[in-house]
Amino acid sequence: MNQNEVLLTRTVSLVFLLILGVSRGNGAMDGGKEFVLDFQNPKEVRARAIWNDPDRFNFTEQGFGWDGPNNASRNVMIESTTLLAVGWSWRPVHAVHVTAKIEPPGEFKFRGTSIAYPSGALYARYSPDAKHWSSWMNLQIQIPKDKDKPQQAYKGTLRVPYKEQEVYRKLLREYSRLDVPWSSDEEAAVEWMLKNDAELFQKSLPFIGYVQFLFEIHLRGGQRIRRIHISAGYGTGGLHSLPRDKDVKKTHSGPWRFKAERRESIEPATAADGEDAAAE
Repeated sequence: MNQNEVLLTRTVSLVFLLILGVSRGNGAMDGGKEFVLDFQNPKEVRARAIWNDPDRFNFTEQGFGWDGPNNASRNVMIESTTLLAVGWSWRPVHAVHVTAKIEPPGEFKFRGTSIAYPSGALYARYSPDAKHWSSWMNLQIQIPKDKDKPQQAYKGTLRVPYKEQEVYRKLLREYSRLDVPWSSDEEAAVEWMLKNDAELFQKSLPFIGYVQFLFEIHLRGGQRIRRIHISAGYGTGGLHSLPRDKDVKKTHSGPWRFKAERRESIEPATAADGEDAAAE
């Protein structure tokens, strides 16, 4: 295709969009969130996490652990109850990159080219609606960059397979053709989808709206955890249709906010309703 043909193609495309009255916003979007459990602040931790055997594990000025002999250990499972909302209120994401650091780092042992890591495993899972969840995914412990001051660090990516997104993307295209205030509002699109198929998220988990964490470790008597610091980064394409009402996006600030519990007043659509909605 020569330069004149390229120019003609772009001109025709622009005219076509103007005829349809379609306006679009562009640009990639990037974001990030932090999740911290400071075990020297018991009140804060109790509000953000739960753990097994709460009668045995306790808090001191040194952090979280249990009182007992140094040669004995107990398994503790710390699960976040505060869910990390990611993405944007009008557009969720399909991948979240997680990094984490545990303090103190624990006891590394370096033997030539091999490394014995401290006990501990960090897991994460995701959900589109804070009700239906993926399996727990193991985040990989990282090789310390500094052997003199090693850090117990983890890294991993939560990613939604394209296969899980197929039906959702098809429904998004259907929603974008409806007479709605903003065709790129995925929060409203999800409401519309679930009205016609209440079991949508039982069949697939097509995006990441919330992330939850689980840390498991064998703690010896007197051993304490001071802090778990987790960072989550994400991004998505910014191409979208502009809302018909310019004030619509002002109410769509912040991260993803749709939750299944907020749909209790919405009645499932009948078969006839579903046919009507698809025909609009």
